[in-house]
Amino acid sequence: MAAAATTWMDAVLALIERAGNRIPHPFVLFVYLLAVVAVASTVLALVGTSVTVPGSGAATPVQGLLTAGGLAWFLTSFVENFMRSHRWPPSS
Repeated sequence: MAAAATTWMDAVLALIERAGNRIPHPFVLFVYLLAVVAVASTVLALVGTSVTVPGSGAATPVQGLLTAGGLAWFLTSFVENFMRSHRWPPSS
């Protein structure tokens, strides 16, 4: 039996599959993103950046995650933040 002809859609799907197979596991992507945010927040804190929270009008300084205070905040509020973002049953 002859092999089926490859269409352009088969080629596109094969390309997408190859690209998808090269992407790291989602947990690894999460760790990479966490590292980028931690480094960026620490650099912004070291240069003295502040942000204005909408509605309050007050300038709030950026707090670095790789500082002693930032690591303490992250470790003490991790479970609470997770539970707040993953409520069950979901509120309507």
